Amino acid sequence: MSQLILDNYNHEVANKLVQAANQKTLSHAYLFEAIQHNQALKTALFLGAYMFCEEKEKPCQKCSQCQRVLNHNHPDIFVIQNDKQTIGVDEIRELKSELSKTPIEGKQRLFIIDRAQKLTQSAENALLNILEEPMSEVVMVMIAPNSKQLLPTILSRLQMVQFDQRLAQSNWADRLSLVQASDKELLLALQNVGVEFDQLAEFNQLESFFSRS
Repeated sequence: MSQLILDNYNHEVANKLVQAANQKTLSHAYLFEAIQHNQALKTALFLGAYMFCEEKEKPCQKCSQCQRVLNHNHPDIFVIQNDKQTIGVDEIRELKSELSKTPIEGKQRLFIIDRAQKLTQSAENALLNILEEPMSEVVMVMIAPNSKQLLPTILSRLQMVQFDQRLAQSNWADRLSLVQASDKELLLALQNVGVEFDQLAEFNQLESFFSRS
């Protein structure tokens, strides 16, 4: 089997996470606020590879630990990721059950909630109970395109990591206002200005992003 190589992650964010890990100051919970969803997810996997890598130069992306992270089958990483419209309370209950387990191969565990903007209100309330009692051996990463899509009580317990500071919201709004097109044409237009959306449903979230700003 060929080895997977992690690319297209945010190097600036990754370097800051590495620095925090080296100084033992990693937060117990982060929000990766990123329009480019794939980049944020890959950056979270970079953190996982760094946490569990067996080599001195971390992450080497070649050792068995790194490869298991990149193949999404590391026992100390738990990811909530689905193709449904919402993330419900049952999935948060499963996360809570996983939190009760001790690390298997490392000293810590990494939990990732992908597309956290899909959390239902009941799921967010259940998650809030978890965040109120952080565990030292757990690092949680939530990924969403806009922090306003999450409850303020959730946000108050997360360390914000913004991926898109170089693009002002007003600049995005100006570009989008020039696009008079169907969803398919809008996808192509967004790709031309450097946005990567892997599901068309993201456009509804992007519309919400601007309307709630």
